Amino acid sequence: GAGFYGAGELDSAAAYFGRARGLAEAVGDFRTLGNAVGALANVSRDRGELRRAGELYASAAGIRERTGDTRGVAADRNNLGMVAQSLGDLDGARRGSGPSRRHRSVDRAR
Repeated sequence: GAGFYGAGELDSAAAYFGRARGLAEAVGDFRTLGNAVGALANVSRDRGELRRAGELYASAAGIRERTGDTRGVAADRNNLGMVAQSLGDLDGARRGSGPSRRHRSVDRAR
């Protein structure tokens, strides 16, 4: 998936990252799972699917915390903050924890 992602082929990248996610889940490889979910978040962000990207970054951070991947957690939290800022959620951006509850509830109402 990384090659397709680098070439801007987001549909192909998402397909391969999704496959990696499924395989990692099947065998219990949480390090690979965290990387795959983080990569899927990047694809969502690049597609402009910011809320989905935020959900995936939060998920990736939780998985990476389990494996002790502190660099990955830091990257995911940074990306969560950037997504929140892009959504106009400055409190969420400061926390680096994604869209605030207020913005999530507004999103659900749409």
